[in-house]
Amino acid sequence: MNLGELVRDLAYFNPGWSPSDINQRCRLLREARLLPHAGRGRTAPRISPADAAVLVIGMAAAERTIGIVDTTRRYLGLVCVGSPAGPVSGSLAEAMAAFIADPALLEPVRRIVINRAWPAAEIVYRKGKKGKKVATDRFETADTTPGPSRHNLLRIECAIDPRLLAEIGGHMGGLVDVRWVGDPA
Repeated sequence: MNLGELVRDLAYFNPGWSPSDINQRCRLLREARLLPHAGRGRTAPRISPADAAVLVIGMAAAERTIGIVDTTRRYLGLVCVGSPAGPVSGSLAEAMAAFIADPALLEPVRRIVINRAWPAAEIVYRKGKKGKKVATDRFETADTTPGPSRHNLLRIECAIDPRLLAEIGGHMGGLVDVRWVGDPA
């Protein structure tokens, strides 16, 4: 899969993101060297799950196109705080790349939430025999410098449906049918 195919998939699976907006954000991320920067058309480089994760995180975290580079860099630095509840630990970018690389890891994922008001994210998992209980991995910045009080900020969220990552991973791996991901057991 190259970047153009990923843009088409993102626009198709998420009608809220227009192809022109995604392309403009891709251009800015390529100029900042956060995405592969070589070739066009048939010579375009194949993207990795990590590259796809960068674009999805940037699209979800940055409300406006103009601030996507700085916002994406901040969100790529988010790390899991506490003991991980799910199968992937480390940073948010590593978790998203792992989910794209292996869509089977998404089976227990209920939702992925990116907080736009301050750099934070959550991955919520179904637990238990019937999947009614939840467990959460929280991702925050490793920087311990105190920032503004979070109690006074309005929390603005962007939820990522796990099926979006499964579809991207399925297209990268040549899979065609990954509808089971995210469906209740």
